[in-house]
Amino acid sequence: MQFQKTLVLIMESLGISSNELAQRMDSDYRWIIEITTNHEWKPKLDTIFRICYALQFDVVKFFEFVEFGVCSNNWAASMFSYDNDQLFLQNNYNALNSDRILETEPCHIAKAFRAFRLEAGLTQKELGQITLFSENSISLRESIRYRNYPTTTTLRLYCSAFEISLATFIRRTFWFASMKWPKNSPETINDTDGFKCSLVY
Repeated sequence: MQFQKTLVLIMESLGISSNELAQRMDSDYRWIIEITTNHEWKPKLDTIFRICYALQFDVVKFFEFVEFGVCSNNWAASMFSYDNDQLFLQNNYNALNSDRILETEPCHIAKAFRAFRLEAGLTQKELGQITLFSENSISLRESIRYRNYPTTTTLRLYCSAFEISLATFIRRTFWFASMKWPKNSPETINDTDGFKCSLVY
């Protein structure tokens, strides 16, 4: 996982300094320096959301670069060699991506955890045996009452068990965030294994 390298390359390609990122995030400049120089940086998911929002950068693309690497020699070409129409679509997508970041809450992540587990045909006990998380912690993370964001380390263990990429998980999370279910709908209050929803892309 190349979180630090990915962040640094994006900042360099966008021409954004550590000081400017700190200002955009309303964060301590020293913290930005710390995360951009720490090769072992393992952020929480909401930290990546905040950074991508400040950079106006696609969260899914960020995770793809983290997982599969970035060829720095072709970085600028792969990111910015678009004609005017393509560049407009890129900017439009980033605007939608920013909206998803603002809309996403821990409950949407919980829904994604649960949906992927059920699709994988795993019980909470079986998932615990694969990830070494307790059944109670798995149940808690799948509950809509869970109010914390997972670390990327935790997310990676789940995705490995589900045999999906981190980017795939983020796409599903954003899909849940985009759905406007009533607060008292079965999709938001049912914490049993009978949870059902239509997973449409």
